[in-house]
Amino acid sequence: MPRPERELDPQADPLHGFAHELRELRREAGEPGYRELADRTRFSASALAAAARGERLPSLQVTLAYVDACGGDRDAWKRRWEDLRRLLTEETSDAPDAEPPYLGLSRYEAGDAGRFFGRDALVDEIVARTRRDRFVAVFGPSGSGKSSLLRAGVVPRLGLDATVVTPGEHGTPPPDAELLVVDQFEEVFTLRPDAADRHAFIDAVLARRGRTVIAVRADFYGRCAEHPELVAALRDAGVLVGSMRGEELREAIVKPAAAEGLVLEPALMARVIQDAGTEPGALPLVSHAMLETWRRRRGKTLTLAGYEAAGGVHGAIADTAEDIYQRLSGPDRRAVRRLMTRLVTVGDTAPELSARRPVGRAELDGALRCGALVERLARARLVTLHGDEVEIAHEALIRTWPRLREWLARDREGLRLHARLAAAAAEWDAIGRDEGSLYQGPRLTMAAEWAETHGEDLGPLERDFLDASSAAHRRRTAAAERRTRVLQGLVSALSVLLLVAVASGGLALSERAEADEQRRLARSRQLAAEAVARLPTDVSGAARSAAEAYRTAPTLDARSAVLSIAARRPYQARLTGHAGMVKAVAIRPDGAELATGGQDGTVILWDGRARTETGRLRPDGGAVRALEYSPDGALLAAADLAGGVTLWRASDKARVARLQTKGVLDGLAFSPDGRLVAASGAAKKTVVWETSTGRKVDELGGYGGKMTEVAFAPDGRRLAIADKSGRVALWTPRTGDGEPEPAEAEMLNVSDAPLYAVAFSPDGRRLAAAGEDSEVHLWDLPGRRPLKPKRRLAHAAPVRALAFTDGGRTLISAGYDRVAKLWDTGSQTAVTELTGHTSGLYDVAAAPDGGLIATAAADQSALIRDRRTMPYTGHTGWVNAVSLVEGGRAAVSADQDGAVRWWDTRDHRPADAPATGGKGGLGAMDTAASGRTVATGGDDGTIRIWQDRRLAATLEGHTQGVRSIAFAPDGRTLAAADHSGAVIWWDLAARRPVATLKRGRPLVGDVAFSPDGRTLVTGGDDRALTFWDLGARRPVARVTGHAGDVEEIDFSPDGRLLASGGGDGRVLLWDARSRRRTGVLAGHTAEIRAIEFGASGDRLASASLDRSVVVWDVPGRTRWATLTGHTDLVLGLSFGRDGRTLLSSSGDQTITAWDLAPDRAAASLRTLSR
Repeated sequence: MPRPERELDPQADPLHGFAHELRELRREAGEPGYRELADRTRFSASALAAAARGERLPSLQVTLAYVDACGGDRDAWKRRWEDLRRLLTEETSDAPDAEPPYLGLSRYEAGDAGRFFGRDALVDEIVARTRRDRFVAVFGPSGSGKSSLLRAGVVPRLGLDATVVTPGEHGTPPPDAELLVVDQFEEVFTLRPDAADRHAFIDAVLARRGRTVIAVRADFYGRCAEHPELVAALRDAGVLVGSMRGEELREAIVKPAAAEGLVLEPALMARVIQDAGTEPGALPLVSHAMLETWRRRRGKTLTLAGYEAAGGVHGAIADTAEDIYQRLSGPDRRAVRRLMTRLVTVGDTAPELSARRPVGRAELDGALRCGALVERLARARLVTLHGDEVEIAHEALIRTWPRLREWLARDREGLRLHARLAAAAAEWDAIGRDEGSLYQGPRLTMAAEWAETHGEDLGPLERDFLDASSAAHRRRTAAAERRTRVLQGLVSALSVLLLVAVASGGLALSERAEADEQRRLARSRQLAAEAVARLPTDVSGAARSAAEAYRTAPTLDARSAVLSIAARRPYQARLTGHAGMVKAVAIRPDGAELATGGQDGTVILWDGRARTETGRLRPDGGAVRALEYSPDGALLAAADLAGGVTLWRASDKARVARLQTKGVLDGLAFSPDGRLVAASGAAKKTVVWETSTGRKVDELGGYGGKMTEVAFAPDGRRLAIADKSGRVALWTPRTGDGEPEPAEAEMLNVSDAPLYAVAFSPDGRRLAAAGEDSEVHLWDLPGRRPLKPKRRLAHAAPVRALAFTDGGRTLISAGYDRVAKLWDTGSQTAVTELTGHTSGLYDVAAAPDGGLIATAAADQSALIRDRRTMPYTGHTGWVNAVSLVEGGRAAVSADQDGAVRWWDTRDHRPADAPATGGKGGLGAMDTAASGRTVATGGDDGTIRIWQDRRLAATLEGHTQGVRSIAFAPDGRTLAAADHSGAVIWWDLAARRPVATLKRGRPLVGDVAFSPDGRTLVTGGDDRALTFWDLGARRPVARVTGHAGDVEEIDFSPDGRLLASGGGDGRVLLWDARSRRRTGVLAGHTAEIRAIEFGASGDRLASASLDRSVVVWDVPGRTRWATLTGHTDLVLGLSFGRDGRTLLSSSGDQTITAWDLAPDRAAASLRTLSR
């Protein structure tokens, strides 16, 4: 039966209207079928059907044939066709100066309201809330369109006298505006480092009597919790901006063009929506792609060809930049390089830390003399001009333009050196060009060497600073020489000459050695930067560069790189050797062998431990599409392009059988006992064979299709077959002679889109299926019902493979979006993503114990992940705290979802099912010295005591959520602070308070006992540390020094030092006895959320919202290593007893184990790089 035609909107554009009228003509003629129309004409049925599809203008001959067959007016339709063709192809007379309907990377302002579409529902919601409430907060990821939504959508709709400000540009928000819109509210945290200034701005916003709307980047939501009044204001005030989807995105693309009398080819519309996916950050990329498509329009039509020529959503910005670059002269190209690299803040080591940097026009004009070039880039909307500042239009340009990324990677160390030079020169100028702040020694040597080859990159101020530094160096040298001449008069001439000669020779040798040393250090830093830049997709290359960097010189950057890559590499091995796409991967149950199957028609066997190739097998049917080991590991099966299944004996690789059916095979599965093997594929037929004899025992037709998989249930009786109809067929095949004819397959209506992958949970109670709709569907089989997760289990592209592991607690999905995702099946939420592939994934396999995960992809490789060296995964929310316990054999952690988990540190796996730590999130946790007792506290205000992993007691008395907990050294008491400002000292045996030390302001961020148990120290939003005498139960001292709230405190093991950190991003060291500050450790760019001394007291670790962990050398007061790899803020830290193991927990839902032995880490990377 033919499928019904897709509905058309005749008002959408003239092309749809024309197709709609053709359909109406056919309907009036009695709606003859297209085959019948084809019999009346000389054109095929498909050509006639395409004429009425509305995707493109049909030829005049096809149109008139369609009209003749339906009895229409030939002349009238010819005129109608010519009018439409003229409309679609006529050249616009104002083409050179026409106003584009899209703004590209620029945001929409109030004046652009007439071309702002697609956000009606959100605008209505925000407008209604603003009219009802005094304060509204709009949250959304970068690139989700928050600024445009407020400026072009909400402000014009409200019709109030609105003032739009950003925290970075305005000192104090205007108090009397009828409507205040604070855009880019996150600048409060990024551009106002002074905590007092930050709090003053927030207080001024909240104190206004008028209506206020703020727009906040979603990843700064946690930072908003730093301000208690802001927390209160945000309750029930938030509106979340997600990605545009479906009709919203269609409106945003079509309606601006329609308003200018333009039309879009339907194929273009479908392609843009597909390319945009569901990522919120894609919105500015879509706008820019459409702007470039408009510039390549054909008359009044925006075409798919024009879109593809522009590079599409992902390539348009880069293509625009590259096109402009290629049309520049040689000098202008060099100027663009200098300009663009100056507009980027280069990350310390990782390229993803690079960000836009606004630069004043005066600095650019002085340094680069490129005013005309800036204007040209601004017209192309690659940069934006805000008053006297120039800024890259969107960070997507940094991510997607290969040339800019190459510039940044090629001379990252030089760019960092230049940035430091610019900052030093600005500081020198700001303090009156004081000679004491000039460069000297190695810093001057390195800067001068760099300037010799980068002279044209220097601005006037930077050149003046270097010249002044060199002049001061010459003056110091001349003064030294004068002192030498005075000395000459005091000794004999011969002695003086001899001394001068020796001194000069020694000085020359010393300077040469120092220069060599500086070059060696610079080379080490450069290799370290290259290593981190290569890590996401080239682990072996990154390992090689990091190991070489550390071998060249154990610099801070090299040490940081080897430690970071060793702990956070995205995979442990990349298996290459196929001459094409790798379509299948399998792991032998004992983990001793792996197999990969490729488009090249070979099966490659790999040693499961050494990850080296051990042999090759070649089936007779061309490309290998699926691979499976039998459950006992005795057999290996491969399904191929020619419809065959080849069986080999795993022990000696002898071929056992060749089982043949028809069509391409993509589904392959052994029964749990290994007696049967089933295959399905393009012929929509599933066949079951007996493995011992090769005899076909049953088959089922009508289900499956190309790229669809099959799976045996754990009981061995049922088969699940993924079907192109979006359904799963459950079938019970016959397994022996004389069995009755089986019943028809039972169908589960899973999706409206084709399904590719299917998998049973180990207990057989759940079924997972996924496919073209990019979503993972879970079904409860006993109830025959779909499970409804709170959030879709979705990829950004179709899902090709599924695998359960961890006894069914974890489901792995692999998709064309180049990632594999791990899902917690209990909560049906995402646990983590596995990255590293550069193309879509075809298959995923997991060892039975879950210790090994392998993925196969179109990038001609398979990636191996060893869970023992991966970060700990299993949490479904921010991991707020972590601690090593039980002598380091285990770890315990608490998360924002209220779960407490214990881990086996040997294999990084959960030791038990998670325990529930109360309602709401758990923000506080501590462990007693014995390691057997754990205390947790969270949003419900209850403290729970866990003994030997079991809940032993609860302490109730806090009126608000618990913020910090600390055990006394003897483990008999603990102190806790809550969000009301109360600090309560608890007796654990009696389960009641010993004393309430304080209530109310200041709010306390952390509490810590001295090692002798006599003193408790608290720190909070008064930016001070308060020392409490527990015997007298009163404060005895208060010290200040932080520029922001105090969030973390820790004593050194010997009790001599106290470390504190918080909102100003610094760690302050205090003499615990005299309470005087003895050191400042500055290395973070955001608030510190955890501090931990190592066992010896010589190491201190700090964790921050900047996603990094810094390990400090306490005696030297210097940074020893910066550990990177977490993709979200770092919240918890715990040192092992040996001082070499450090755990960190993060908002990315993972826990990372860092081995702080750089020699060992470098050696492991050298092995990996081979």
